[in-house]
Amino acid sequence: PCLSGDVSKHYNSTAQKALPAMVFGVTSLSGAIGNKRLPLLSVIERCAATMSERDFRLQFLEKVAKSSVALEVNVMDAGFTLSELLEKQVKQVVLRLAKNCTARRNHCPLTRKRGRPAEYGELIRPLARTHRGKLIAATAVADETGEFSQQGRTIHYRAWHQLVLSEQKPSPTHQTFSIYVFSDPLYPHPLVLATDLAITAHNVYLVYLDRWPVEHPPLAAKQMIGLHRQFVFADEARYRLPELALLTGNILAHVAAQLPPLPTGFWDH
Repeated sequence: PCLSGDVSKHYNSTAQKALPAMVFGVTSLSGAIGNKRLPLLSVIERCAATMSERDFRLQFLEKVAKSSVALEVNVMDAGFTLSELLEKQVKQVVLRLAKNCTARRNHCPLTRKRGRPAEYGELIRPLARTHRGKLIAATAVADETGEFSQQGRTIHYRAWHQLVLSEQKPSPTHQTFSIYVFSDPLYPHPLVLATDLAITAHNVYLVYLDRWPVEHPPLAAKQMIGLHRQFVFADEARYRLPELALLTGNILAHVAAQLPPLPTGFWDH
């Protein structure tokens, strides 16, 4: 059996195409029980089958912008785009960017003696990419470079500040942001993050790590409750069962964090 009927679509990286899916927007608060980082689910929002994913993301970000409070950072994965966040004026953000992202300086280059004056700022390309067999080099010089230690590893970073979207012309009214590229020896590809926060590179990296607790509820729901397969047919049930699964998975994770380790069988040591 497969998902059919009035459903949305969501891009699947394994299949490399959009597949039928029930799409939800989820927000959670990252906290801890003892030394275990855990999420506390706060919003589970349905995406109607008639709504495109982009329209749903914009609607969802509008609610996020209204509900954000001081001293709270909105950490998001690459499912959102920087232009969407700026359009909905979501502030205090750390966002993962695509490896082929670009941005521009919020000021024009120096006026040349010949030719038409530049209307756009210098293009910043954090990482090199290949297009039609040709290598497009990354921006050679960064505004800031450095390194820091994380769990015994040395992580190198490069950063560019006071940037705007690549399609924007320089203006003092634009909301600017910074782009950081982190090279971690544990991973083959660098991590590219954008933020509007005036904090150190190490703190940007640590803040983004607090996005991972939001992955707990779906994993707990699939592994501990067995909801990796769902056999429901009514339109309402196809939304309700995943919502209940996320909620129950979150509750189970909190209960497990407060109890001593319990073997699940003779094989579990």
